[in-house]
Amino acid sequence: MVRLSTDREIAAHRQPGLYRAGEVRGLCINITKSGTRSWVFRYTPPMAEVRVNGATAGRKKPRAMGLGRFPDVDLSSASKRAIKLRQLVAAGIDPLTTDRPLDCHSPDLMAETSSLQPQLFREVVAAYLSIMVEAKGHFRSAVHRRDWRRSLEIYALPLLGHLPIELINTKYILDVLQQPTSNRHGECGPMWTLKPVTASRLRGRLEAVLSWAAFHGLRPSGDNPARWHGHLKLVLVSPERIRPVNHFAAIPYKEVPQLMTRLRKLGSQPAVMLEFAILSACRSSEVRKAQWQEIDFDTRVWTIPAERMKTYQTHRVPITNRMYEILVGLPRMNHSRYAFIDVSHGGCLPEGAMRRTLRQLEYRVTPHGFRSSFRDWAAENGVDWFAAECALSHQVGSKTSRAYHRSDLLEERRKIMTQWELFCASHPT
Repeated sequence: MVRLSTDREIAAHRQPGLYRAGEVRGLCINITKSGTRSWVFRYTPPMAEVRVNGATAGRKKPRAMGLGRFPDVDLSSASKRAIKLRQLVAAGIDPLTTDRPLDCHSPDLMAETSSLQPQLFREVVAAYLSIMVEAKGHFRSAVHRRDWRRSLEIYALPLLGHLPIELINTKYILDVLQQPTSNRHGECGPMWTLKPVTASRLRGRLEAVLSWAAFHGLRPSGDNPARWHGHLKLVLVSPERIRPVNHFAAIPYKEVPQLMTRLRKLGSQPAVMLEFAILSACRSSEVRKAQWQEIDFDTRVWTIPAERMKTYQTHRVPITNRMYEILVGLPRMNHSRYAFIDVSHGGCLPEGAMRRTLRQLEYRVTPHGFRSSFRDWAAENGVDWFAAECALSHQVGSKTSRAYHRSDLLEERRKIMTQWELFCASHPT
């Protein structure tokens, strides 16, 4: 194994791999493909056997623990830490599993190694979530954040929570993804085949947590045991093959005028909001949380900020005549910033308001499905493909092509949405 003897050599070395570093036995530097460098201390446990959950995992199997990232921790500091850890091993103490009281160790030894003690999986999950909650844009909504936490708490923590983060390998990940479960229909079976959507999302979240832990030196860098491509994909059936993707239920676009007539007769606040959503071809959450400060009545443009968009890109929506009439006629409350308000408390209308309106009118479709109705109408009426995709706020093309094509075709889309409005107001067939 190549030895890197100075900080300069470590910084200059580009080839990914694990290399000896300095003169302390067991001290290594791990260089990833992305160029991240992290310290690893490798040693053989002093115990005759290493046991995990009461089961023998092997006799004197080499172990590794992270000592931090380079250059935050330089070679000199890493060497000092490795020397202290080597002294612990020589004294018959495994640094990763010791739970002996402080007076069993020398004070200076414990001071050096206290920050290097292993972290349990549940502790890493808590740290990851607390940090990512503060990271703007990581979670799209409070619901997304709640789903993240609940999926880990329900399915992963009972099996992995008590384990040191560096011990989690592919076997443990498969135990989580294939654990016995049941669905609402009373069927029982492995989670991966019975709840493929939930299991697939959980796998991605486990991969994110383990990658974050490796990045911060809490586990050795390298292949992530929850990685899909080239790893779990070799032993698990693709979720799409287990349960094909079901798109949002929609009605044929030719039936939209009849629905619009019924919505206007209904006249309730959710009905008006649904009509506005259909005319704008926007997503339900974007309409439901529309705010007055986003709407410019002079230019007749509704600007949805990036943080409220699925694509995290600001989206401008042309306001047609009927949309303008709807906005002008909406009730207002002085303390509320929302356009479509629940008059009982001034907040935005609840998430299921539009769906319940459709059920009231005996339509077994979803509000999101009307975006598909608009797209079908556009395709069959000669609307420019790129302009129609812009109207739906879809990201089209590669990052390079989007970098050169920056226009959102606002005025062209205004003409398109006016034609869509005229069709929606036409006599039902």
